[in-house]
Amino acid sequence: MLCLRGSIANITMANITEKERKHIGMLTEQIANHPDLRRKRNSIIRGFKNTIGADYRDDRAIADAEYYIAIWRGVVNLFYHRKYTFICKSCHSAHYRNTRDKLSCIDRQKIPCPNCHCVEIVEVGELDQSQQPISGFTTGQFVPYTEYQRIAKQFSGVQKTPTCQSSIKYIPGDKFYDDPDSIVGDSIQLQKFFGEYAWNYCRQHIKENQRSEHKKTPRKIVGRADEIIFQELLALCRKNKLDYYNNTEPSEQPFDIYLTGLLTPPEFSVELSILRHRALYHQVIIITTERHISVLKNYDAPNITSLVSMPEHVIYQEDNEKKGDSGHTYDQISYRTVGDAKMDPDDHIATVDTNDVMDAIRLALPDGTCKAVFDLDSNQGQIYHEFSQKFGDSPPKKCHMADFLGVAQRTIGICREQIKINMCYYGLTPK
Repeated sequence: MLCLRGSIANITMANITEKERKHIGMLTEQIANHPDLRRKRNSIIRGFKNTIGADYRDDRAIADAEYYIAIWRGVVNLFYHRKYTFICKSCHSAHYRNTRDKLSCIDRQKIPCPNCHCVEIVEVGELDQSQQPISGFTTGQFVPYTEYQRIAKQFSGVQKTPTCQSSIKYIPGDKFYDDPDSIVGDSIQLQKFFGEYAWNYCRQHIKENQRSEHKKTPRKIVGRADEIIFQELLALCRKNKLDYYNNTEPSEQPFDIYLTGLLTPPEFSVELSILRHRALYHQVIIITTERHISVLKNYDAPNITSLVSMPEHVIYQEDNEKKGDSGHTYDQISYRTVGDAKMDPDDHIATVDTNDVMDAIRLALPDGTCKAVFDLDSNQGQIYHEFSQKFGDSPPKKCHMADFLGVAQRTIGICREQIKINMCYYGLTPK
């Protein structure tokens, strides 16, 4: 589980006092049941149910436990978590060369050290008759990991094998937040901080429980018209690289596809219109809203044949340079490619979510007013927080933005046109 990984759990939580643990538990219970976070809580529970499914679909309490974990991590991060520097005690280095021969910071206590590939001996293992270690190791000694593995394999099952730990130590730095009580004490800031933190945890958990898909040539499928139309709609979403998820739970309800992205390309709208006419011809109705597309079930619909491209799910394990902290496999329900940003070259698969698309668009904008307008329109960053304190959380008006930024309304319009051009370049349709 994600809650058992990372410096929050392995370092920060491992070193806090019993009094601090009680404080974290009390705040977690209080914030998790805060009335302003009720909608976010229900949204996260539905997200686990409709994407990962399994136990999350059968038992709401299991999905709710993940929400509590997200709030727990948020409380620890807000009050007690620090920035850590990691240095190897053997080679005294804080950096290493990755597989792409680029210098990277050591970001956790890895076994072995990625720079010198050594480990620290904790226990020497079985002793001989003269009370000397058979392994030849001494406690606190730094040895190459391959040497440790070679020696450890020579011990039989009844003999006590030597044990090792990471040779990397951590150095605590400053806390991330200087005044956490001001966030917990303000209902608006509490809602923004923990709502965003919990949702990011949910997205990360869903992403780490996915598998990658390989594109396959179209194949012929035969079945009831409403089911075939729904499969064609899923293929259309994949073809246009939309961010979506569909409810896989068997029910009498319509076939639903929930769009998690805010924008869809015009090509999708054209092809959806064609698919809707084809569906009507076969007595199937497609209903669209701002957030989801529904194919109404019709048990009397005729059987039809169609060619659909259905990606093959492939389970694979990335190496340490690509997989991050976990060793999980992925099921990529949907994906988006933005240039070469965050591309995983393994099997020609690129994984870039909607946030990465928006980040790429923002990066391409001129510094100054244009990026400020983008941040205000997309409701992000410190500048939007200051703006919302003055003008509220409603969609920013041009006159309010001009007053806040100290520019003419015409300048706001010019910046928005530039943003629209960048969005079209990256395959998004601006509203």
